Amino acid sequence: MQWKQYKQSLPQAKIAEFEQFDHNIFEPDEGLFVCTADSLMEKSIKSIHY
Repeated sequence: MQWKQYKQSLPQAKIAEFEQFDHNIFEPDEGLFVCTADSLMEKSIKSIHY
C-alpha cells in the first residue's frame, strides 16, 4: 500500500506498516502490534505541548 496521500495530508503522522501480516495484524504476532502501538502512543503523548 502507498502511504503518500496520508503523509501529505498528515505530515506529522507516524505510520507503522506490517507488510508481513497482510490484513490481520494480530496474527501471528499480536505482541509486535501491541508493542508498536504502545510505542507510537507514548511518543505521541510526549510530543504534545500544553
